[in-house]
Amino acid sequence: MPDDIKSVVVARADDGVASGYATTPGGASTPNLIVEALSPLRVIMIRTSRVYLQSVLGFVSAGMTGFDAGLLPDEFGALFVLACKMSAATAAVTALQNFLELLGKLDQKYPELRA
Repeated sequence: MPDDIKSVVVARADDGVASGYATTPGGASTPNLIVEALSPLRVIMIRTSRVYLQSVLGFVSAGMTGFDAGLLPDEFGALFVLACKMSAATAAVTALQNFLELLGKLDQKYPELRA
């Protein structure tokens, strides 16, 4: 039996979209569809958190492997704090971009810009 196909959509309260489960005709050989509707604010928080954590990991990795050319601290604790501070700017830009895109409904008006 194939796994169900899960799709996540950004849905606003006025869109009338709700999460659901659809049984696909064709029996056990065809996967069913699961649609999960998420609010724009939840999507923004998830995306921002992901970018922040990826940035922290990238900065710490670069500092630990010596790619810093002596610019980052030698202690791990200080390096981690600096990476967290530097990642805040990346996360802020991501949050701003997503606020403009999702809350401004630009994702619906100009879907070609998402590519």
